[in-house]
Amino acid sequence: MVDAHPAGSYLRWHSSRMRVSDLSIEALDSSERPSRVVVVVRGAVDGRNVPSFADRLDTLHRAGMRHLVIDMAGVTMLCSAALGYLVNLADSLGEVGGEITIACITPKVKEVFDLIGLCSFFTFQDTRDGAVDP
Repeated sequence: MVDAHPAGSYLRWHSSRMRVSDLSIEALDSSERPSRVVVVVRGAVDGRNVPSFADRLDTLHRAGMRHLVIDMAGVTMLCSAALGYLVNLADSLGEVGGEITIACITPKVKEVFDLIGLCSFFTFQDTRDGAVDP
């Protein structure tokens, strides 16, 4: 079978959830948009699991994903290291015409972005469908 999705083999191999402490990350195939992937994150992104969080997103970026839709409906907390990583990743993606779209963010987590002034680095959508098909 020929894979039309640049990260298809990665997504097939890693489509199951990755769990690190209380963090779950799942990459969903978006084959109709070859350079776009939906990443569902659940739990607290804290100092213990930021390296795993970053490694998972970096792997997608290296696999050719330029448009990351991060579904944060299940995110309960995002530490400053995770925020810094996301800003750096957004810069890297921007250099190749990509971006990070954050979908379904809870008001509690969105307030952190607002307070620190990071909203200009990302696009926010209320729904995952709105983020995948802007």
